Amino acid sequence: MAEILGESQRPRFVTIGLTFSNYEPQTILGLLKKIAGPHGWVFINSQMRDRVDMIALEKVYAEDALTLADDKLALLGLNPDADVTPRKADDGIRVWCSVIKPSAEIEEKGIAKGDELLVFQSLRYVPTQLEVEIKKASDTYHLFDTGSSFIAALIQA
Repeated sequence: MAEILGESQRPRFVTIGLTFSNYEPQTILGLLKKIAGPHGWVFINSQMRDRVDMIALEKVYAEDALTLADDKLALLGLNPDADVTPRKADDGIRVWCSVIKPSAEIEEKGIAKGDELLVFQSLRYVPTQLEVEIKKASDTYHLFDTGSSFIAALIQA
């Protein structure tokens, strides 16, 4: 996306909500900062694990959201019902499965029978973990914490 937008003489303001949780923090923060460009700003919103019922959230993902990755598995030439194990959510809200029958597409990438695939994640942090990740990405940031289940951050690119 940053390459498509190209460099700008004006700073950009880039924002992402809960989707922030679907990525490893340094990966998504780096991409957002690149899109914002020099002197730009990134605004994120992240749900805190100690402010939400994680057992209920894990149950939602374990029961209802496990098919979220089925279309993506199919794009890899895998039958979600026959070529991988049933998806399982862990307490970090990561959804995993193991390969039963590898497709030609994934064998070319070195993935073999028995390998585990991370097919979905929606990470939750405690406030101190989130701040540590933000500090790795930028020296200049401001946290917005109203005590709700979400904390927002404004981060200089």
